Amino acid sequence: MFNYVPIIKWKEGEQNALGYLRSSTKNEIVPMLVIPLPNKTKTEKKEKKLKSNDELLKDGKNKLAKSILKSWPDRQYYFLLDDSWYTQFNQSNYSNELYLDFVDFTTKISGKLAIPCFNANCFIDNYKHINADNNHFCIRITTEEITRLEKLISLLTKLNDVDLLIDLQYINSNNLESSLFILEQICKSSKFISIFNKVIISSCSFPQSTDNLDRHKLLVLPRYELQVHLKSLELSQRYGFNYIFSDHGPLSIKSIEYTPGMKTSFKLRYTTDDEYLFYIGYTMANGGFAFQNVSQACNVLVNSKSYKGQSFSYGDDKIYKIANNQTTSQGNATSWITNSLNHHIELVETSLKKEP
Repeated sequence: MFNYVPIIKWKEGEQNALGYLRSSTKNEIVPMLVIPLPNKTKTEKKEKKLKSNDELLKDGKNKLAKSILKSWPDRQYYFLLDDSWYTQFNQSNYSNELYLDFVDFTTKISGKLAIPCFNANCFIDNYKHINADNNHFCIRITTEEITRLEKLISLLTKLNDVDLLIDLQYINSNNLESSLFILEQICKSSKFISIFNKVIISSCSFPQSTDNLDRHKLLVLPRYELQVHLKSLELSQRYGFNYIFSDHGPLSIKSIEYTPGMKTSFKLRYTTDDEYLFYIGYTMANGGFAFQNVSQACNVLVNSKSYKGQSFSYGDDKIYKIANNQTTSQGNATSWITNSLNHHIELVETSLKKEP
C-alpha cells in the first residue's frame, strides 16, 4: 500500500530524481507522470525542422518507453498527458483519440502497472470509449470542475476500480481558504466520494515565478500543502475515505521549454519539514552556474540548521560535495531539478512514515 503520489512532469531532471530514490522510498510511492510533448533536438532547432504529428507521436512513445525502463522499471505509476499535446495536435483539451492511443501503448510496455488518469471533462465527454478499454483508472478533478460532480456520479456508480485525484493546483495565502472550502464540498458528497478506492489530494505552493524575489540569499517560504494535508486527514476521518497525500514538489506546475535567449538563473530549492528554502543565483550569462557561485549557494544551505545531512538523499549528497569542493561538477539546470526533487520526495516520504 502506497502513501504518496508525487505529480511529476516527466522530463530528464524529474526522471533522474525518481531513479536515484532509495529502494525503500520507491516501494512506498506511486508517481503521477505528466507526459510532455517531446522537445526539439539541437539539430532540429538549428535547422528549424518541423515534425509531423505522426513523428511527434512516435517520438513521444519511444522516449516514454525508454525513460520508464531506465527510471521506473517494473513499478506502478499513474500517467496524464500534458495539455501541450492537444495544442500541438490542434484538438480540444478533452479529445480522447490521442490519449487512448497512449493508454494502449503504456499497457503494452507496462501492463496493469500503468494507470491512466483522465481529466473529469475528458471522462464525461468520452465515457463510453474510456470505460470500454480501461479497468483501473483515475479521474482528475480541479476546483473549476466541481459543478460536474452530479454528472460524474451518474457515470461512475457502476464502476469498481477507480481512483480520484483532487488537484487544487497552485495555492497561496490569497486562495488557501477558498481552496480548502471547495475541497470540503467535494469530500462531503457521500455519493461521489464513496465511489473511489483511493482519494488523492494534491496542491502546490512553491512560487511559480521568481519576479520580485530576492537573490543571493536563502529565502524561507511557507509550505501551504501541509495545511491542505491536515485538512484532508480531517475530512477523510469525517467522511470515511482512503486518503493519499500528493503534491507537485518544489517546482512550477506549468511546463516551460527553454528557448534561445531565455535568462535561466541558478536555483537551489530545498524542502524542510514545514517550509521551502529557495536560493536564486545569477543568470547563466552572468556566471550563475559557475562552480564558485554554485558552491557558495550550497555552503549557505549546508551551514544552515535546515540541512538534513549528506546521507539523507542523493540530492543532499550532491549539495554537500559541491559545498565542500569534493567534486568538480557543479551541474546544470536539469541536474538541479534532480537534486531538489529527489530530496523533496525522500523528505515527504520520511515525514509520512512517521504519521500514526
